[in-house]
Amino acid sequence: MFVGATNRPDVLDPALIRPGRLDRRIIVEPPDGPGRAEVFNGYLSKIAHGDIDVDALVSNTQGMTPAEIRMAVMRDAVRNARFRDSMVVEQRDVESALLEQQTGIANPIGDLDEAQRKQLAVHEAGHAVALRVLRPEKRLTIVSIIRHGGALGFVLHTDVRPTYAIPLRNMHNDILISLAGDLAVKVVLGERWTGGASDFQKARQLVHNLAFHGYFGPLLNLVPTAELPKDIDRRARRWFQEQIDETEALLVEHKQDVERVAQALMEKQELSGDEINKILEAENG
Repeated sequence: MFVGATNRPDVLDPALIRPGRLDRRIIVEPPDGPGRAEVFNGYLSKIAHGDIDVDALVSNTQGMTPAEIRMAVMRDAVRNARFRDSMVVEQRDVESALLEQQTGIANPIGDLDEAQRKQLAVHEAGHAVALRVLRPEKRLTIVSIIRHGGALGFVLHTDVRPTYAIPLRNMHNDILISLAGDLAVKVVLGERWTGGASDFQKARQLVHNLAFHGYFGPLLNLVPTAELPKDIDRRARRWFQEQIDETEALLVEHKQDVERVAQALMEKQELSGDEINKILEAENG
């Protein structure tokens, strides 16, 4: 008997998985919350560490695999602690390691001029404010204008509870959130900048997914990446333009919120979800 494993079943030679060969598949999904807690505790037991809030780590790592957790805890967190001249891993070391897993190594731009910093801060503030307004069931974890990997800035968030299926209205709102960065720049700074191409690409993919799920007509007998029928495509394009207008109107309504978050980002460069909530609640409460 032979046993094999892969994280890319889509590239396997069909001859390997035909009957009589490696034909029985056992799919191993990322662990749920209790499973991640066991994984964290197991790897933390192998290193010297201080008081670690495992529940907080679990809540921020939905979808993370045991291998990713192992690398974050036993490699990157240990390295972070040693950079602090400490032999004991603390909460901040693990959190920084997990952030690095998601976004890449922090690589600040030392000579970023004030106008570009402001544009970047407004862009990320637009995403953050739209997320808070449109998807309040999600929890903001961090908003940053420090370059990580290939991203100049980012907004990270997580579901309070695991989700396995969602209403289509959530996908609709995610489109507006994706558009909100670029359009916040237009609303606050008065002109469009580069930097929103990937957001628009993500939004268009979400529109395509909505079409696949019957949002603009009958359910499609197509693979999700297939080209849309012409009549569905026309409806989706018209609808997408309406969402651009709706997102811009939302940001006009919440312009002061975007400006306050952007100003705080320019001062601190990174904000936790709790810090953003305090900024917005102080004005609106």
